[in-house]
Amino acid sequence: MSFLRSSSVHPGWPKPIGPLRVPAGLVRLRPVRLRDGSQWSRLRLTDREHLEPWEPVAEVNWEVRHALSSWPSICSGLRAEARRGRMLPYAIELDGEFCGQLTIGNVTHGALRSAWIGYWVAKAVTGGGVATAALAQNAQQCPMSGSPSDWGVNSFGYITLNPGGSCLFSLSVRGEILNSNVSQRPSHGRLQRIDRASYVYTSRAGYSGSDTFSVRATGKGPNGSGTSIITINATLQ
Repeated sequence: MSFLRSSSVHPGWPKPIGPLRVPAGLVRLRPVRLRDGSQWSRLRLTDREHLEPWEPVAEVNWEVRHALSSWPSICSGLRAEARRGRMLPYAIELDGEFCGQLTIGNVTHGALRSAWIGYWVAKAVTGGGVATAALAQNAQQCPMSGSPSDWGVNSFGYITLNPGGSCLFSLSVRGEILNSNVSQRPSHGRLQRIDRASYVYTSRAGYSGSDTFSVRATGKGPNGSGTSIITINATLQ
């Protein structure tokens, strides 16, 4: 994860992360704070139909759980877990405005080095790359080995990461990338497009071994233009 080191308990906390520009605007992560309460409550209540199907079932009804008066204890609990090194609770900002949350929880240090990640964004900003950008900013920058190819020539790249980890990588082709999309999805993880030249690969927790996926890209370079298939081999160890 791309955190600046500021604490021996939790490297990077409570530094903000980003920003990263996507079609919807400028996305940044920062620690949740008490004054987020009114916007948090408004969005959660307004977007209940959009959010509730993805939320865990609770005995307390939605209106009570997401009333403004509920936020102080929620925020305090999240930040307490962060101070103990067990959680990274972030607010997602779009162009400086609160629009959702991203939380990395059950952080396990040592040899296992695992965690889960959860997020939500307001219905009004879905489809513009906000959630994807928030996830990408928590991904490790992964150098991809392999020789860059010319356009029209297929090539291979190689990355290495921990099981359950995320890896942000850039496509390696000579010249300018005009467009790209996933042509073969991984078998043991998830691949997300950040922009035409960058992707995030997240491996399945608990899986060690290899995974393969491909990206189809079109562009132009010093030796002409064309379409190439870049096949990436990931080693999870």
